[in-house]
Amino acid sequence: MHYITDVPSVTDVLVIGGGPTGLMTAAGLARRGHRVVLLEKHATPFGLPRAGHVDHEAVRILQAVGAHEDLLADARPYGDYTWYDGEGERLFTVDFGARSVSGWFTDYTIYQPTLESGLLRALAGMGERVTLCYGARALAVRQTGDAVEVDVAPREGGPARTLTARYLVAADGARSPVRESLGIERSDLGFGERWLIVDAAVRERWPGQGGGAQYCDWRRPAFETPLGARHHRWEWYLHQDEDAAEFERPETAWRLLAARGIEPRHVRIVRRQVYAFEARTATRWREGRILLAGDAAHTMPPFMGQGMCSGLRDAADLAWKLDLVLRGAAGDRLLDSYESERRPHAETWTLISKIAGEISCVTDREAARERDARLRAGPEPLPPFPRLTGPLISSRPGPLSGTLFRQDLVGHEGGAGLFDDVTPAAFLLVTLDGDELVVRPQALGSAEPPGPSRLRDVTGAYRAYFGEHGVAAIAVRPDRYVFGAAAGAPGLLEELHAALEAAGAEPAEAVRG
Repeated sequence: MHYITDVPSVTDVLVIGGGPTGLMTAAGLARRGHRVVLLEKHATPFGLPRAGHVDHEAVRILQAVGAHEDLLADARPYGDYTWYDGEGERLFTVDFGARSVSGWFTDYTIYQPTLESGLLRALAGMGERVTLCYGARALAVRQTGDAVEVDVAPREGGPARTLTARYLVAADGARSPVRESLGIERSDLGFGERWLIVDAAVRERWPGQGGGAQYCDWRRPAFETPLGARHHRWEWYLHQDEDAAEFERPETAWRLLAARGIEPRHVRIVRRQVYAFEARTATRWREGRILLAGDAAHTMPPFMGQGMCSGLRDAADLAWKLDLVLRGAAGDRLLDSYESERRPHAETWTLISKIAGEISCVTDREAARERDARLRAGPEPLPPFPRLTGPLISSRPGPLSGTLFRQDLVGHEGGAGLFDDVTPAAFLLVTLDGDELVVRPQALGSAEPPGPSRLRDVTGAYRAYFGEHGVAAIAVRPDRYVFGAAAGAPGLLEELHAALEAAGAEPAEAVRG
């Protein structure tokens, strides 16, 4: 970590905000060889949990920069998530413990500081390409045509410096000062609830300790979940006339925990805080060379555990697109596809999260009884989980476009490994030849395309994957989303190259044929 006086005055990308979205953005860019300066207003990493869940895609995004191992050492597959009525009777149970297309479990409970420590460890291994500066206040942001300038001063006071970058990513939270300075407003889906969140380190097991639980009690809806292997979280709904300060008192937390059979011998409380959940989206995510990401761009209720996951997706999307622009393999307008792809995806998760919250948080007794009668037959249907759409996803019909490409164990000359670990983060054309995958990277700009590689389908998962979907060729993007799939490679490549050209990226001549 650096002091402001040690920070380079000129860099490729400035990132404001040292939460998971900002750290992941910095890691994704530095991993690709770009210089990044990250500014965080707090003097040290936050160190307390906020998000308590990641899905398989989030783990895969962290895997791409070598930051997943710290997380997985403490994380646990989510498993059963049970809903109860106000009398403690089970309504239904959902199993979130299956294996996913990414090779990881579909969902994990986590303790967020382990995720951030993994990202910090990964960044520390990237040398001088990345500079982390804590205790730094961004005083003013302005654009000068071909650059962004930021006036920065120490948090505790002192002279300001001006830093210059080609682009700026504002990952500075729901109250984003950068977004506010740009005059960007936010739409509001009208979801406004306050919840007390109590996080605790587990000292010893208590009777009935288990997995995630939603308590649909009309008197006070509540929720609990493990946070990885060594921590636990409880949440309680606050009515409109209740005082947040009263609920943040230690006595209140222990009184609510006691009703669940939890005593000080069982846990040590590490955080008590009342949060206001909201569902809001910035009206635009780009202003010239400034891009909003994470909570600065969108906030959502936590009922599907997708807030931080969505921020990590933003970071992954921005990293590969900024990489192409910074390397001259794409024009600046490629960055317009960031919002057009990410906004619908994040907004769908926001809507799903809002609906899930509204189902569980009924505070009228009769309405709760009617809801419980419906839920005894199983979960109420939610909108379909989103797929990626936009200019860099094939418009041809098919079940794979806009989904994540399968990751499984593959064999290579050096042994065996997961697909993402042994293939470049580039556009790939993947075909199947018997029990081998043929992977052809697609170069952009003036670069020469790397030669194809052949990987053994060790488990047979890829033969099943291609066969299930009736395809012979799959085009995969750098973020491992499927551009499209087809019965033959030539037409698919032609479509991919046309989409890249239309979005501002230029396929290499050697790959056009």
